[in-house]
Amino acid sequence: MPTTQKRQRSISKSNIHDGTSSTTESTKQIRIIKTQSRLRMLVEHLPNGRKSLHLKGMDTLVIPSELYELTDLDILDITPESKSGMNYTLSRVPTDFRLLINLKCLHLDNNNIVSFPNEIGELYHLEILTASNNHLTTLPNQIRQLQNLQSCHLSNNKIEEMPLCLCYLSKSLLFLDLSYNYLRQLPSSIHNLKQLRTLLLLGNHIKILPDAICQLLKLETLWLGDNKLKELPKNFSQLKHLDWHYHCELSSNFEGNPLENPPLNVCRKGMEAIEEYLKKTQK
Repeated sequence: MPTTQKRQRSISKSNIHDGTSSTTESTKQIRIIKTQSRLRMLVEHLPNGRKSLHLKGMDTLVIPSELYELTDLDILDITPESKSGMNYTLSRVPTDFRLLINLKCLHLDNNNIVSFPNEIGELYHLEILTASNNHLTTLPNQIRQLQNLQSCHLSNNKIEEMPLCLCYLSKSLLFLDLSYNYLRQLPSSIHNLKQLRTLLLLGNHIKILPDAICQLLKLETLWLGDNKLKELPKNFSQLKHLDWHYHCELSSNFEGNPLENPPLNVCRKGMEAIEEYLKKTQK
């Protein structure tokens, strides 16, 4: 083959290669733009001015990196929908979530999450965190940095000890759900949660309540059903704001406990009966 012809074929191959590279890069850029555009189209603009995004299992198998460009996002929901028939669930919370600096609500229920990255503590504006029905065993200490967190949902996980980092949210935390975990006791530092209104502890293995729980004076709802409690703290009647409606769903639920002091039939009658019983036994 003549040298000129070889050179032309070489140049031709080179041009084809360069063209393919250019096309691939262009395709990648188009994909990124399309993904960004699709994500922005999925963002719901709520009446209160907040911006919400729900990434359904049917929409994505991998969290697109373009998500982290949506720094003005207020609400992110990555809760798989059973109706979708998809098996995809999130097993790892990306560290890049920290880039969503304005996030106020993060919903991660019904996934396979085993742990949170330390970087979750950088979501300083977070007000609501829901991560029920996962495989969490604890929380990173950095959670204590979420000083705007008002509502934390952690039911149906594998938590054996109440994460102490939650007790540092003394000025903000109003609602805490640790139902259906493996708790055996509560830390004495729970008394720091002075603003707490609702504490749900159904279906654990709690044998005794610390006296410190009686210092949660703003507590309105306390569910303790299906535990292993035999007695209540002597100052339990200090929880004056427990909203006890006999004909409604009780705000304080003791069913499923082997209570002896006071017995279950007394607890069912409400706080006045409990207070009277405890006074008699303390004389």
